[in-house]
Amino acid sequence: CTCISGYHGSSCQYKYCPFGTSWFSPPITSNIRETPLVPCSNMGYCDPFTGVCDCRDGYEGRACERLACPRVKFELAEMFTSNAIDVNILPSGGAQYSA
Repeated sequence: CTCISGYHGSSCQYKYCPFGTSWFSPPITSNIRETPLVPCSNMGYCDPFTGVCDCRDGYEGRACERLACPRVKFELAEMFTSNAIDVNILPSGGAQYSA
């Protein structure tokens, strides 16, 4: 059986995930590293039924080929009072004002 482009398996039931340059690979020599193209750039799980990469934390892109911007998680809920105006700083970076 010959599958149409993007599919594979004994009855063409699986989809290929996007390929990207591997984030890690063994060196060929002391100063040369092989950079093969692999599913999800070796930084995600390839769902063979949807053909979509589920990237590990810290990676993004169709083939998990990019580093994601760090998401800063912090708990900040302090109440400031100045000139009778209360400012509640929220974890999302926004602020609520009340007089």
